[in-house]
Amino acid sequence: MRHCFTHKTFLSFIAGAVLCLSLSAVPLANAQESPIDTAGADLAHHILHKKQHSVAVFDFSGPGQQVSLLGQQLADNISAAIAKSSGNLRVEDRSQIANTRDRESFVPEIVLDPSSLIFLARDLNVGAMVTGDLALAQDGILVLQLKAFRVSDGKGLVAVKITMPVTPRMKSLADKSASPPLAGVADFVEDKSLTKAGYKPPTCVYCPHASYTGDAIDHRDNGTVELTATIGTDGTVKAIAVRKGMPDGLTRQSIETVKTWKLSPASSPVGKPIPARVAIMVSFQIFGGPYRH
Repeated sequence: MRHCFTHKTFLSFIAGAVLCLSLSAVPLANAQESPIDTAGADLAHHILHKKQHSVAVFDFSGPGQQVSLLGQQLADNISAAIAKSSGNLRVEDRSQIANTRDRESFVPEIVLDPSSLIFLARDLNVGAMVTGDLALAQDGILVLQLKAFRVSDGKGLVAVKITMPVTPRMKSLADKSASPPLAGVADFVEDKSLTKAGYKPPTCVYCPHASYTGDAIDHRDNGTVELTATIGTDGTVKAIAVRKGMPDGLTRQSIETVKTWKLSPASSPVGKPIPARVAIMVSFQIFGGPYRH
């Protein structure tokens, strides 16, 4: 078991700028206790020690820059292990986390963006959050890096590394993305060859700027909300998903504004209108006002 403590911010913690303390392995009092149970108890202990009494466990990322079905299952298991280990810690129901994520139009890969996770955790009204990153080593071992943070300021509370053998079922789940595949939609976000093949992406007809919220003006928020959306053959915006959000209502403001857009639909090489998935960047700059490009 490996513990890491830091006074760096959440962003620095994720980047690896942490002070780590390596501890020798200690025989388990209960031979039946799994690495998941041990990690859950360890996370609960440190979260409570830092005077946080509620926690949300988000989907784990990996392998690679994705959220797999294995990452979701392991997050379920860690969440249950934390709840089992301490009756003094409120563990947010994982289905409630998914419902809140969906309500805010976030994709599962939102866990790859630290700033978006912070404000999603605040939406859930929890004091701490747990993230995880998993990798499959060549020797058939799963490596899971777990990190707990305080939501109020993003400071790291503890990091725990666990390893376990990869079973065939785990390998199968790791190969399946948690994001549903698109059917019958030209995906200009992922398929960079479409334009070379003669497909034309949607173009704006009526695309007004998103406005600042009062809180965002007060806090002088600057940045970009990153969205993906499906544009129908009628040029309307249908399915919006958030890849990177912003605080103070700017993510919701961006979504509501983009819903009003009207575009010329994408077209096939023979000129037939087709549904298409595109990336949309809604940028905010306090100096000179909001803008979009």
